[in-house]
Amino acid sequence: MIKGAITKWIMSPGIPFGLFLVALVAFLVALAGLFAPVRARLQLEAELDDTRFRRQQQEVLFPFYQSLLSRDRLSEWEDLYAGPAVPLEQAQVVEVPSMLADVTSPHGFRIMDRSDYRVRRRQDGSRMLQVELPLQGRYADLGDLLKDLLLQPYVGQITYLRVEELPAGQAVTIGMDLLLEP
Repeated sequence: MIKGAITKWIMSPGIPFGLFLVALVAFLVALAGLFAPVRARLQLEAELDDTRFRRQQQEVLFPFYQSLLSRDRLSEWEDLYAGPAVPLEQAQVVEVPSMLADVTSPHGFRIMDRSDYRVRRRQDGSRMLQVELPLQGRYADLGDLLKDLLLQPYVGQITYLRVEELPAGQAVTIGMDLLLEP
């Protein structure tokens, strides 16, 4: 009944069918034009939620960051300068495992497996002995161990540090470059 009335109204001679189609197309275009702002609004809301989440994370982590920053005073690190770097002589290379054991054992760390050693040449022509040192010990003593390692004149740099939790305690792997004579 309603369908017939609409069809009769559309087909009536007073309103041309073309005008109805133009109005219908204009309505559809206006409706389609609403989708872009709605989609943009949804994207903005998602970005705003993400920004709120990041802000909450920063608010939680900021006190931790401040505590770390307060501990980072230059006066605490001034004693880390060990003097000029002294490369290892060729004859000393065989003593590297015992030298590293002498540095690690006072801190309660023991060397777990055979360490991995590789000689590499840097771009400036100097030679480095890459050492991968697997240790087992307490994580709480790691900071003092790293300070003592850096105080050794033959240690060029610590390249990486990996800490794993094992049933028997913490396993620490320290990668470092030792200076070698050219």
